[in-house]
Amino acid sequence: MVAFGRMRLNGYNISLASLSGGDPATGSGVTNCMVYNFNTTNAATLSIGKDNSSTAFNGMFADGTNQPLGLTKIGSGTLTLSGDSTNSGPVTVSAGHLGLVVRELEVPAHSAMPHCLPFPVARHWMSIAEAIKR
Repeated sequence: MVAFGRMRLNGYNISLASLSGGDPATGSGVTNCMVYNFNTTNAATLSIGKDNSSTAFNGMFADGTNQPLGLTKIGSGTLTLSGDSTNSGPVTVSAGHLGLVVRELEVPAHSAMPHCLPFPVARHWMSIAEAIKR
């Protein structure tokens, strides 16, 4: 998927061999690559990893309308996600690894919690066989 790619599941459950790309459209880390459900009556789930490869996707997962979009990691490879997603469906790791790249946490100077300082969080790796609810 390239910088302005869009994928609508339209209420269907779809399996992909792999998903990669989603290069940021600007230097600010914003991406215009989106995978979303875009259905008003049916939830959808995207399963990624049938080819067992390891890939990275810097796009966004979103519900799109009234119904949720779920994500299932399948296959033995690693899927690394770094985009800002808003989907409300379940995220499940059935096989392989799901890597999440989290942007740096910024705490305002006037924070009520002065002991909290900004810190970089590089990657969190998950390899579990149960649903991870957002």
